[in-house]
Amino acid sequence: MAEHKTDTRGDLVQAFSKFEEHCEQLENVHQELRRQLKEAHVELDRKNRELSQRISEIEVVRQRLSTVLESITNAVMLVDSKGVIDLANNAAKKFFGADIEGQHFSEMAPELTPLFEQHKGVYDKEFSLDRNGDKRVVIASAIPAAPEEGISESCVIAVKDITAYRQLQEKVARKERMAALGNVAANVAHEIRNPLGAVEGFALFLQRDLESNDPDKARLANKIVQGTRELNEVVTNLLQYTREPTYNFQKVDFFPLLQEVVSMLEPKAEQAGVDINLDDGSEAGECQLDPVQVKQVFSNIVANAIDACPNQDSGEVNIYTAVNNAKVEISVSDNGNGIPENMKSRIFEPFFTMKDDGIGLGLPMCKRIVEGHNGTVQVETPPEGGTRMRVALPRSVEDENSE
Repeated sequence: MAEHKTDTRGDLVQAFSKFEEHCEQLENVHQELRRQLKEAHVELDRKNRELSQRISEIEVVRQRLSTVLESITNAVMLVDSKGVIDLANNAAKKFFGADIEGQHFSEMAPELTPLFEQHKGVYDKEFSLDRNGDKRVVIASAIPAAPEEGISESCVIAVKDITAYRQLQEKVARKERMAALGNVAANVAHEIRNPLGAVEGFALFLQRDLESNDPDKARLANKIVQGTRELNEVVTNLLQYTREPTYNFQKVDFFPLLQEVVSMLEPKAEQAGVDINLDDGSEAGECQLDPVQVKQVFSNIVANAIDACPNQDSGEVNIYTAVNNAKVEISVSDNGNGIPENMKSRIFEPFFTMKDDGIGLGLPMCKRIVEGHNGTVQVETPPEGGTRMRVALPRSVEDENSE
């Protein structure tokens, strides 16, 4: 009995010894875990500091890129794989609209959709755009956002407006053509006018001698005189067209100027059975222009409108004025047969005319004068018929140059 109790006590001592051993192991494991946890916290703090620093660096780079993007005068847009505009700089918003982000690119600029027809980048391709009636010429590029991707994925679209550059090119080319034509015209005029003057002089002598003896032949001689004078007028008009016009700009009340033009052409309109209707354009106010040259422009346009009206005492010419920002817009419309679509683009070409007795220099001269005032002139064919000439002139040369 005593031996059994002794064995039980020994087992208990052994059990407590193992328990203490396990407790010591657990404590060691606990200390190791605490040490590893502390190291993990230190590493995590280091990683967090590195991440914060990296985020700060990325933010600095993002701000710099944003500054660079906004400083670019060209329109720049980021388009995703679905063709939706994710990002646009201020230049793009100014050109295409402030709300373009989130819009589908093909709906916002359908003329530029050929950029997506190729799987690789497209660089400096020229397009013509119509921005609410304003014709613009641009150079556009489509650049993949990642080198390994095509433009079917996200891409960057860059658009540069070169309208002013193209207009300047055309202006320089036109001046060169006019200078060359002027030299030819001056030489031709010299060679024509000398014999033409002699023909007119002899025809006048012949007319005088025949008036008393043979009136019928005198009338024929008179036709020779009239023909030589008409030919001389053609030469004069050609020389005037080829010379660079000079302008005497001054402040002029615009509406009375139009009234003078209408008053001067009323006899011609009455003879043709045409009514001229001039609206109250007194709101146009003063404009800076050359009154003599501008009168010539509208005299020519209104006279053409009268000639285009039907010869049945039902002709009508309507003249409207409107003020649009810093410009005065004048439209002159008639109820004639209109201009065939295939001829509209040639209306302002020298020597092109739809009149049997015209020489085709009136409208080209009008265009030169209007453009010399930094204005525009366009021909339109309204749905109701007839022809409408639309002229836009800046109210002041300074305002136009400052835009």
